[in-house]
Amino acid sequence: MKKLMLTLISIVLLTSFKLFSQDDFYIHSFKNEKGHDIQAKINNKTGSALFIYGLDDSIEEFMSRSEILDEDQLNTVASKIFIKHKSLLKVKPNEFRLKKQNTDGTLHFIEYQQTYKGLPIFQSYIGFTIGTDGRIVSLGSKAHENVFIDVAPQISSDRAFEIAKEKFKNTNENLKHEVELGVFPLENDSSYDYRLAWRIQLKSKIPLRNTIFFIDALTGLVLDEEEQRGRIEYRKARGRRGRDGSSRGLGLGEARLELAALGGTETRPGRKGPGVAFAGVDLPRVECQSRDEPSGGPVAALHPDRGWRTGFPGRCPGQAALFDV
Repeated sequence: MKKLMLTLISIVLLTSFKLFSQDDFYIHSFKNEKGHDIQAKINNKTGSALFIYGLDDSIEEFMSRSEILDEDQLNTVASKIFIKHKSLLKVKPNEFRLKKQNTDGTLHFIEYQQTYKGLPIFQSYIGFTIGTDGRIVSLGSKAHENVFIDVAPQISSDRAFEIAKEKFKNTNENLKHEVELGVFPLENDSSYDYRLAWRIQLKSKIPLRNTIFFIDALTGLVLDEEEQRGRIEYRKARGRRGRDGSSRGLGLGEARLELAALGGTETRPGRKGPGVAFAGVDLPRVECQSRDEPSGGPVAALHPDRGWRTGFPGRCPGQAALFDV
């Protein structure tokens, strides 16, 4: 059984939250059983609480305090939390699966995905964060309460893959792909329609693309597509050089940049940002420029025929690698 190291001072909710406008939600204020003021941001279309503020729940309400939780224990705790707040979260306690968990060393973030008859509901989440004192500091969901559909596909996964490939417009026979059957919430003006769908993720290096297609499993129609983003990790050597030019005591600093898949530039160096000011996607290569010499032109280029890897020449030593393609 896989162990998940949880110090119960942490649980990091890592998810791609949609930016909601004021028209998408309303604020519901009330007092809990202890008389404390609680506010919930309620999604107008699903009725689920996107975020709940003012919680004072402790993890000790749901289990005895422990330094290590395995996945089964974590699911038990989550189920009890979801039952307690089911009127706000709009999710049944047995209809979810662990998607990811992480920690920043102080907080611990946990994210679940809602399921329906064992299938994932795409673009759904239920998540909570545990603070240093073992208290749940945030809780929220994008859940769908009124899903009632047949889960028998009429379109095969192979046919859905071919439809996605046609849309992707890449003739590479060795195209990387991932396929999953689930429920796709098709958004309209006032609510959601729910469709059985194939989720097809296609990745290519030439040109650099990473796209997810949702194909209706009954009709074969393309319901939606999402362009993903690649990553560059840049490592720059730190230390001193000996008189003979050899390196001594070199360490590595890291910075990550997210790249738009179809072009443009990204101007956000990683948190530790030791050397890269931006990476521009000029297909079919990615160019990286030194932060210290922003007007000096690119100091490195990642080429597909080199496995998207190259060393930085001369004044900017290190290495770069393209991720998630």
